[in-house]
Amino acid sequence: MAEKRPHDNEDASDSKHAMPYQKASTVKLKRPRRNIPLPGTSSSPLVDALRLARQIPATPNETPKKLSSLNLLSSGETAQVNSESSGLQPKPLEKLDTVVKDFFRDGPVVASVKFYGLQKCVRAGRTRIQQCHLAPLVMTPLIACSIPWNSCKLAATLVLLLASPPEPTSTFEALKFLSRSLGGLPTMADVLKTPSADLAKRFVQAKKAAIDGKEDKVTVLGVNLVDVEMLKGGEKESRDMNYLSLSHSFVIAIAREGFRIYQSWEEHGYRLDQYVMRGGSRLRSWEDATAFLKMFQKLCRFQETWTGELNVAYEQCFGVDIMLICGRDKLQPPTVRPYRPWVRIFEINDVKTENFEKFTWEGYVQGMEALHSRSQSGFSREWVGRADWT
Repeated sequence: MAEKRPHDNEDASDSKHAMPYQKASTVKLKRPRRNIPLPGTSSSPLVDALRLARQIPATPNETPKKLSSLNLLSSGETAQVNSESSGLQPKPLEKLDTVVKDFFRDGPVVASVKFYGLQKCVRAGRTRIQQCHLAPLVMTPLIACSIPWNSCKLAATLVLLLASPPEPTSTFEALKFLSRSLGGLPTMADVLKTPSADLAKRFVQAKKAAIDGKEDKVTVLGVNLVDVEMLKGGEKESRDMNYLSLSHSFVIAIAREGFRIYQSWEEHGYRLDQYVMRGGSRLRSWEDATAFLKMFQKLCRFQETWTGELNVAYEQCFGVDIMLICGRDKLQPPTVRPYRPWVRIFEINDVKTENFEKFTWEGYVQGMEALHSRSQSGFSREWVGRADWT
């Protein structure tokens, strides 16, 4: 994240990004709570069902104690019942989370090599990735260093690619959005002529599309929060660039049952696979959306300096304490002054479950097994040690 100067050869990955989530204080995204009667009353369907199943005693006084020992799921988790295990068609939001986690099944090094092949095929307008697109094993350390999963741009690009429609133009645009080599990153000219996007407004529109009507319409938003001062300095190549860039990219997926967030945070933060495995991509409620958007709104406002209020909002949104790691004699250089954010959004509407099945990996099994074996013998450790790819 200490971004000294943009590199022309960067693709789908970012220097040191870590941008804050904004507060949309004017937006009220409250999901009505279900009125569940107190345990032990005859009007509680949950209690009645458990009694019939002999999971709790018939005596009302014993009911609360027994219920607490059952570790029942919260209402948010209940909405996330694993539909595959129940024999039902998985919902798009659930399918997306499964596909992202499965991409890292053999570890981050193998995932980097897979993305290398995926990227090549998308550029060529193909969705079938074959073993011939797999890089030679001797190139694995180089690829793992150039495609690191703690890059927020790379993490967001993978999720956008997986969620995009199968048409070649759609997958290419998803790849291009955060790719420097494909011309997807913004310039100062873009910033000056285009108003900053309103994430809260787009979120409300996506929520409305999800809960109105008979069909559950899923929307995936790729969000790019740009540090304008660092962008301007990089284009001029005339000022000291030894500052932390607060630019950050992430993805929000919104459906009727709630929303999920996908992101990573550079060398001193976390990789995408670590983020999803520790529950970062969990299903979140509309109450969570209100809090998240309020924090993000704060981070989208001009400030002369990086304040404690901004720092709290940043940490709540991204899980990183900027003041703790940035500054003299710390892990990262200081933040640039002033703090001037600008937001753009890449939107994928009406995401279908079929979208996550468009990429096929033919002939990869043998090559992946060999690569996985070698990664376990040292590649992954080497990759972690060389995560600073800037």
